[in-house]
Amino acid sequence: MGCCSSSSSGSSTSDGDEFKILLLGPAASGKSTFAKQMRVLYSGGFDTSETGLYRDALIAGLLEGFQDCFMKAEDDSIKIKDDASKKILQDHSPWGQLSQEEAIKIFEAAENLCEEKAIKKLTKEYIKSGGREAFAYVLEHLERLKDPSWVPTNDDILFARSRTTGFSSTSFKIGSRTWTVIDVGGQKVERKKWIHARGMEIDALIYFCPIGDFCVKADDDDNKNKVQEALEVWDEVMNGEGLGGIPVILFFNKKDLLESRLKQNSVKNFVSGFDGANEYQPVMDFAKKKFLGILQEGAVSKAADVYIQETCAVDTENIRQVFDSIRDWMVKQVMEMAGVRQLFSDE
Repeated sequence: MGCCSSSSSGSSTSDGDEFKILLLGPAASGKSTFAKQMRVLYSGGFDTSETGLYRDALIAGLLEGFQDCFMKAEDDSIKIKDDASKKILQDHSPWGQLSQEEAIKIFEAAENLCEEKAIKKLTKEYIKSGGREAFAYVLEHLERLKDPSWVPTNDDILFARSRTTGFSSTSFKIGSRTWTVIDVGGQKVERKKWIHARGMEIDALIYFCPIGDFCVKADDDDNKNKVQEALEVWDEVMNGEGLGGIPVILFFNKKDLLESRLKQNSVKNFVSGFDGANEYQPVMDFAKKKFLGILQEGAVSKAADVYIQETCAVDTENIRQVFDSIRDWMVKQVMEMAGVRQLFSDE
């Protein structure tokens, strides 16, 4: 898969003022959440003009989760007693704009349904099996979110998922240097657009694998899980044409979900070839070996040069530490690569 040009000619770091990072990975792998964290950490977060959109996105996650549960209830012939509350959650489009009154009705309906024993069981099983993360988050914080005066916090916004289409850039300054992270839609239909990044001058790539979603079906293919999808896309990106030689960072994201879901699910049921203990470190080591082992001669980066981080994109302190650790490394790598290219060009 062709992707983008590196900054080998006309590097955006040539004047030391700007550094561009491309974020790639399948849908819901954490790219947009990482970009949001950059705003939280380095640009003062989000202003009030944006909070309404994120409020609706969180409610969309709640509605989608309940609607998934209703389908499961129907399949299993489970009777839901509170038809009025069910109707409110069933009939609302997850992505419609909501008035304050409608939002409150939705929260109240959710609260009412959560009193039913059958719904409690359904939602628990849904979350256990890898259901929507925003759904679990909203249920946990329902008491706070249903308050009419609620305004989404930075933490709320990090859990609000909205589909990225095309390219979205976030810029911020640290010291004298401007950093720009470029988030690209990860759905299969959006990945066809990645080739349009070829003309960009990119200094580094961060690739996201949602390691905690080993038990979750890929959005575009029910026959594979999201980690398998991420491995296939990684293969296309790293062994394809177009990236050139740039520093590559591989994020095994959603490490928190990996830890929690291992308690409820056996990796062997979802990942072929894994025969280790059903524990965090053996699973993580297996994934790293698979991702690095797929790199071919002539890949964007040698396996030994890929910088790997285990991340939780919704954890602001974790991302602060991770970005601190990779920031200087990325700049150093780019400068070293530029020096090598200059050396050969002078001969």
